[in-house]
This record gives sequence, C-alpha cells and structure tokens, in this order.
Amino acid sequence: MKKCKVCKETFKQSNSLHIYCSPKCAIEGTLNKIDANIAKEKRNAATELKQAKERIKSRATWIKEVQQAVNAYIRARDKGKPCISCGKATKPGDHAGHWKPTSTSPELRFSESNIHLQCVQCNLYLHGNVAQYRLGLMGRIGIELVEWLESKHPPAKWTIDELKELKKVYKNKLKEMS
Repeated sequence: MKKCKVCKETFKQSNSLHIYCSPKCAIEGTLNKIDANIAKEKRNAATELKQAKERIKSRATWIKEVQQAVNAYIRARDKGKPCISCGKATKPGDHAGHWKPTSTSPELRFSESNIHLQCVQCNLYLHGNVAQYRLGLMGRIGIELVEWLESKHPPAKWTIDELKELKKVYKNKLKEMS
C-alpha cells in the first residue's frame, strides 16, 4: 500500500512509478510540480536580475545608498534627542545633518561624529544653523572632537567593495538597535 502524494489516501501501488491514486490526483500533482518549477524559475530570474543591477551600479549610486544607510542609523541612534542646533524636540522625518557638509568635506561624509539628528527647519531652511550646531556639537562630543572635525583630513576615495561593506555595517548597526 502507498499513500497518494496529492490527497494522502492509501492505494494499492501497481509499480514503483505509480505515486498517485487516480488520474485526477496525477493531473493535480503534475500541475503542482509545474507551478513549483515556474515559481523557482521566476525566483532565479529575479535573483539574476538583482545581481546584474548590482554589477552595473556606479560608485555614485553606492555612495548614495551608503549615505541612506548611515542616515537611517543616525536617526535611530539620536531618536529622542533634541535637534543638535536649536534644541527643539525632534520627530520622525527630521534629518541626519552633517556638521561639515559633504560638499566641502566629503571625507567626513560617513563619520558618525559629523552627523547628528537635526530638525528640517535648521537643516534646510537655516542651511544647517551652523553656529548653533557647533555649540550643540561641543556639548555632545566635546571640543577636542569638534576641533578634529574642523581640521584637515586626507581625501577619501572609497572603492565599490568598501562602500558595499560600509552599507552592510550600517544596516547591521541599525538592525542591532531594533
């Protein structure tokens, strides 16, 4: 006696290839296998497409993605803290503002001590509210670190592999906070 692979009823098996109890179950079982194969092929195609897209991403795209991961981490790290510049309570949607802008100090783009939660008003409309940002920064990280941020730094030229690793690091840091 054998158990049908579709309806689970027991039946008398006439040979080793006989795995269904009836033609109806055989059709249904075959259709299930076809559906499973189609789903597997779609998953494989989606994986191949994703890998192809990853291979053609530019360095600029990777920098943007790392910046998004860093900013998400900073927002989570500073959640509940007031705006670094004005001291007002922050809310979801506020920014991860850079003390030294990425345009003038790209080497500090991903430096955690250079990025803090900042309200939209200070970051966008007051162009960073830099005078107040510096005061808030001294209170949070100390004058020595502020002076280090303000000093000269060697230029950073991250490779795509380094950017991929940085993205993983910050995604993991964010996940660990959850």
